[in-house]
Amino acid sequence: SKLPSADLSSINAELSKMELDDVLLWAYEIYGNRLVDVTSFGYSGMVILHELNQLGLLKEVPVVTVDTLHLFPETYAFIDTVKERHYNMQHFHKYTPRDYPDRAGFDGAYGVDLWKEEPDRYNYLAKVEPTMRALGELDAAVWITGRRRDQGGERSEVQILEVDSSDKSRYKLNPLANWSHEDIWGFIHDHGIPYNPLHDRGYTSVGDYMTTAPVEKGAAERSGRFVGLGRTECGIHATRKKIKRMRQEAEKAGRDFEGTMSLPCPGCDFDVTPSTFDDIVLHGGSSNNNDDDVDGYRMLLLEFYSPLCGGCQEFAPKFKKIIKALAEAGVKNKIDVARYDITDHDVPNSGKDAGIAILATPDLYLVKRGDPVKIVHYDGEHEVEPVIQWLSQKAGLSVR
Repeated sequence: SKLPSADLSSINAELSKMELDDVLLWAYEIYGNRLVDVTSFGYSGMVILHELNQLGLLKEVPVVTVDTLHLFPETYAFIDTVKERHYNMQHFHKYTPRDYPDRAGFDGAYGVDLWKEEPDRYNYLAKVEPTMRALGELDAAVWITGRRRDQGGERSEVQILEVDSSDKSRYKLNPLANWSHEDIWGFIHDHGIPYNPLHDRGYTSVGDYMTTAPVEKGAAERSGRFVGLGRTECGIHATRKKIKRMRQEAEKAGRDFEGTMSLPCPGCDFDVTPSTFDDIVLHGGSSNNNDDDVDGYRMLLLEFYSPLCGGCQEFAPKFKKIIKALAEAGVKNKIDVARYDITDHDVPNSGKDAGIAILATPDLYLVKRGDPVKIVHYDGEHEVEPVIQWLSQKAGLSVR
């Protein structure tokens, strides 16, 4: 793919100074119809679609949407309305999972609960593969997304122009990277841009009907997505099935599998096993009744994880920063940090009796060791600041 003779950081510095229409025109002037808009018709996507229409680019720029076959009825109706009444997308392409144009066929082949039992496989079949197939068939050099930094998580570092990690010869254009949620909605209202009616019913981000839920006002924008799964998490059942399959494949090929089962935590005080669980988690941490500690015991921050869980791998560097923050705050004499690999071992019955129940990883608990043991579960986002705030509140520690 051709780019002006400058590095990405320099290009992004210039793009960040441009208005939305100038960013889109810049990309079109370089790539022409190899610039492809990939949209789910969410509100960020509608802003981009509106601007492409205003610029007259919908005559040339292909528009792709991926139909997972499991969208809300309101979403299907909204897409039809946009096509028929609002924007004349002359090169509109709808992609579905390969070989399956309808839900009945897909669910018949893979089972109605694939999304729940094997979310990674479902995500690939219903979303990733159709997207990659569309970009390949349309010979896309750069594709437009509606991703924004203020959506948090893995999007918090997004740049306006990025190399596509799935194909290094292609680029992603995120023209709204610097926009806020308020910017988007202000623009929509100011320009009378249509949007999915589900947004007026509390759905801040809309995906598949079975994994999207309305959220309370003020909640994180994407917190209603992937409900029951946690796409920043990994279901235990699905993870174990995946690992069992990978182990079998490695054995057949004569490869070492156990050597890949590692996710180091250099700052952790303990790697807990079933045999050491009671001693470390429930009875450990005596600090000789130092008055600064809770009932004479150090507390314990305990992560349940699996090394081959994508969410755990993503959380690992954040957990390292959390441990560093505890050390820098001078509170490591009051709290230990430990991890428990849930891959092959359930929580011991003693832990379950104390109130620990793991459905997905990564999962965090604050254990106030003593008599009785007190267990506090973390229910927030797996990001550094929310975890630190939770620890400060629940453990009474001054951590910044």
